[in-house]
Amino acid sequence: MTASMNQPGRGIRFPLFGFPTRVDWSFFFIALLFSLRGGSSGSGIDLEYALVWMGILLPSILIHELGHAFAARRLGARPSIVVHGMGGLTSYAPPQPPTRGQSIGVSFAGPAAGFVFGAIILAIALTQDIDLSLSTVSFGEPFDRALALGVWINLAWGGLNLLPILPLDGGHILQELLPGDRVARQRLAAIVSLVVASTAAVLFWVNGWVFAALLIGYFGLQSIAVLNATGRSGNAETLRSQIQDAVQRLQQGDPTALPELERLVHRTADPQLQAHLKTIVVEVYAGSGNRAEARRVLNEAPGNVHPAVYALVSAYEGDPTALDQVREIFARQPAPESARCLMLAYGAYNRGHEVPAIMASSAGGHDPLILAEAEHSARGRGLSGVADQLAAMRKGT
Repeated sequence: MTASMNQPGRGIRFPLFGFPTRVDWSFFFIALLFSLRGGSSGSGIDLEYALVWMGILLPSILIHELGHAFAARRLGARPSIVVHGMGGLTSYAPPQPPTRGQSIGVSFAGPAAGFVFGAIILAIALTQDIDLSLSTVSFGEPFDRALALGVWINLAWGGLNLLPILPLDGGHILQELLPGDRVARQRLAAIVSLVVASTAAVLFWVNGWVFAALLIGYFGLQSIAVLNATGRSGNAETLRSQIQDAVQRLQQGDPTALPELERLVHRTADPQLQAHLKTIVVEVYAGSGNRAEARRVLNEAPGNVHPAVYALVSAYEGDPTALDQVREIFARQPAPESARCLMLAYGAYNRGHEVPAIMASSAGGHDPLILAEAEHSARGRGLSGVADQLAAMRKGT
């Protein structure tokens, strides 16, 4: 299996082909548990069987993880390997996000390495005419046991590892093959994983493969956790995508985008984003002559907008004192928001040419961000001369 980051822990540490490697104590504990069931003595711990089991299982896991690690190294990552009681994990973080094809390559490299190792063991076993049945695994001579175990671990379990079940390699490969964005693919893969894992766990249990049934069932529970997590993050990511789409359509002149943005104001939980979206909706409504809608959104929609936005709407409504209000707010609270409202309000009264002088006499006239916002607003209203003056002021700061 692969992951984007590694977790510290205890165990035996050593470098392997330049990869930091750790064998967790849980690996040896699980190996001893297997020796309780597989020993030829029928009861207690069969030390000989335990040594055979660990002697084949450990290199098999390491070869599998080395397949992942070498593939990840080709992407510029510095992988590390952990062997634990449930298998192995290769952690890596490439300098650039991998493509789907690269992720599939890293995921498949592990099973591929295991298949090659298993094929070598199978070839040796066939030349020695060794029975590779499960009875040999439990009751055969040590050499026969080792070869039979090697075949079952690398070929049989390696094949199961390609089932479309998260977090197995097959589940990660499926996730990269599915359509949609990252969260959508995670959810679809988790759904498929849950169905396949549930079915496989029942089949294993019915046929007496208790450990395999419990392990696959555990993976199914992990898929439920993935569904819960992606449900929460997926809602947020979908909302961000909808906001970006609505803003883009608004810039392109789509009349349906503004009501949609207003609905998104109510759905947004982030206070800053909510205020930003509300300001956009209010300014577009007011600037397009729909002052009643601008006032309604300003008063009823959630979100705390800058005080200058209220004065701007009043200016669009024809309040003769509104320009003074915007000017006073800008003098007290010089910021990009109040600079934009100042420019829009004076521009609405064909007095935009006064804004550079107003800004030059205030503290905000020395802030390049504030001047840039006013310049952008001036160009948006077609006041290129005013925008050029503001640009010159910005360059002089």
